Amino acid sequence: MNSDKSEVALFGTRQGLRQSNIPASVNIAASNVAVSDTLKILGVTLDVLLTYSNHINTVVRACNYHIRALCHLCPCLSLDVAKTMAASIVGLQIDYCNALLYGAGQSVFSKLQRVQNNLEHVICNVGRRLHTQLICCVTSTGYQSVIV
Repeated sequence: MNSDKSEVALFGTRQGLRQSNIPASVNIAASNVAVSDTLKILGVTLDVLLTYSNHINTVVRACNYHIRALCHLCPCLSLDVAKTMAASIVGLQIDYCNALLYGAGQSVFSKLQRVQNNLEHVICNVGRRLHTQLICCVTSTGYQSVIV
């Protein structure tokens, strides 16, 4: 076993982790593996309290990167193509492993909602000050209301 590529974490409540004696490393198959505060499995970052704050911050950072890139492309794209690109690039990152977030706090969902609102502003090519519920995207047939 390669101890450099292995990780160990002890999950629990704040009180339970405070009361337990957490070792600095664990001996597994004659290899010492360091105990970590976070664990990355299949692209999901788990912290010891299972708050998913590190995972959400990583997802938000990646989505904002793609939204900024899409911001430069949107003036050259039709609305349908921009929506498709947004759903395939940013939407998939938001939706990946979202079943794990069941029961997470409101702060987690507000960060993801802000990403979706920013994406909507970029796709519809409107200013950031316009409220999300009032955004109307111009299409070739007229105005299409977009309500989040």
